[in-house]
Amino acid sequence: MIKQKHIPKNSIVRKQYPIKSFDKGYYPNWTDKTYNVQNIIQRKRPMYKIKNNYLLKQSFYPEELQVIKPTMYRIEKILRRRLFGNRMQYFVKWLNYPSSENSWIDANDVISL
Repeated sequence: MIKQKHIPKNSIVRKQYPIKSFDKGYYPNWTDKTYNVQNIIQRKRPMYKIKNNYLLKQSFYPEELQVIKPTMYRIEKILRRRLFGNRMQYFVKWLNYPSSENSWIDANDVISL
């Protein structure tokens, strides 16, 4: 018997892309968008309700979700620059986040890929 993976409530997760049989393997397996586990449906195999700004209608099995630790975020665009004291800072728009989440970050914290 295989031990079931348990995802705690309020965990930050990504959902799996729906992959078809002839899709290429170099496409990403997980979405960039992050979700919160809102509700756990207890069954023989638990299912999870997730939400971002709104609750999704679909429920997900644990294999379809990936728990993440949000330590790095992707930047969509650098909107402004400023000197704050002697440090350079950027006002950034975060990828897959609304404009209300735009924020100032230190230039040293930006990693170019």
